[in-house]
Amino acid sequence: MPEDNYPSNMYDLLLIDLSSKALHQEVSEMLNVTYLAETTQKELKEVKAIVYGPNYRVIVSLPVKIGRRTSRNVFFIVDIGSPVTYICEEVYKKFKVTLPDSKSYHILLNNHPTITHLPPSKSHFTENNVLGVEFLKSTGADFILKFSEERESAFIRFNNKYEVQSQQQSIPKHIFQLEEISWPGKSYLTFSYRFNN
Repeated sequence: MPEDNYPSNMYDLLLIDLSSKALHQEVSEMLNVTYLAETTQKELKEVKAIVYGPNYRVIVSLPVKIGRRTSRNVFFIVDIGSPVTYICEEVYKKFKVTLPDSKSYHILLNNHPTITHLPPSKSHFTENNVLGVEFLKSTGADFILKFSEERESAFIRFNNKYEVQSQQQSIPKHIFQLEEISWPGKSYLTFSYRFNN
């Protein structure tokens, strides 16, 4: 697991275009969800994300529960470049939680036990939360990002079965794969690139 050997305190993400104020105002309005508000939702099977700003930040709202406290809507930037998940200090303060010296914490994220980390103090994302790829992998999530002429959109489905039709073209040392993923009434094309060792 990344928690064992990944230096989470050295990670950085240049997020100078997304502040806490933007999360509370513009992003809350776009997601139609109030950032850090209490929620009765514990687990979402499917969630629609937004693609925000000129840097195309994929942002999703997921329920977070810490201890016995009420769940809250927390906005995460989906970053498949980060193995681990980060939650900023503002979120912990809203839950009235004091962080231990290790700066990692066990929470329920979308009703899934998850270890989260505090963004490093000298990083460029101290006001933001990052959803790492380990969470997506451990929940069996399908992550779909669409760019079309009309607008961008993103979807995440957790533990969902789908039909896949594949065409593969072998290339030395790696495989390019085109998949058509179909749900009732919907069809998406996704691309994956896999290295063979």
